[in-house]
Amino acid sequence: MKAAAAFAAGLDAQAVRIVIDIYGSLALTGYGHGTFDALMLGLEGSLPHDIPLAGIPERLERIRTQHILRLNGQEIRFIPDRDLNILGNQVLPKHPNSLRFTAYASDGTVLNEQVYYSVGGGFVVTEEDFDRQAETEKAVPYPYTSCAELLARCRLNRLDISEVVLANEAALAGCGEAEIRRRAAAVAEVMEGCIKRGLGADGELPG
Repeated sequence: MKAAAAFAAGLDAQAVRIVIDIYGSLALTGYGHGTFDALMLGLEGSLPHDIPLAGIPERLERIRTQHILRLNGQEIRFIPDRDLNILGNQVLPKHPNSLRFTAYASDGTVLNEQVYYSVGGGFVVTEEDFDRQAETEKAVPYPYTSCAELLARCRLNRLDISEVVLANEAALAGCGEAEIRRRAAAVAEVMEGCIKRGLGADGELPG
């Protein structure tokens, strides 16, 4: 969803068609994880932390049946069976979870193309950012690369694992620990709401 929203935000009114190629494990798990729905909602500008849940089914139904996608205030034709290419048997070289977005003008000219990688933890990076990650990696107060190193850091600094993780997250996010706690609480609230909706629903799970 984040990748789709970021790509859509960089387009202008010339874009009349968008094609998404979904590769590797991201494609193979797409139905069960709701990836394909999330991509369509992302193209309409939605983001995970603030999308209104109540209108999601109606929006997806509009896109699937009427083939109308609302891109930056204008309606374009989007046919999921044509414009979502699920390529589970293909993997891009840099990461197994990858997406390619291509925007076209009315005459078929390619206006913009971008590859994104879903690298875990809700983070997505462009191909260019992926190459720069090692150079721009932020320093954290308690670095570790294994469980043994993590436990050694805890003993040395007399900290719990949760305290080490909290301090590192605050450094990576560039904010205070109180803000990290607030964000974690917001995520927990969304997850609990998801569980409650799941327990109250009937039907067969996708995938």
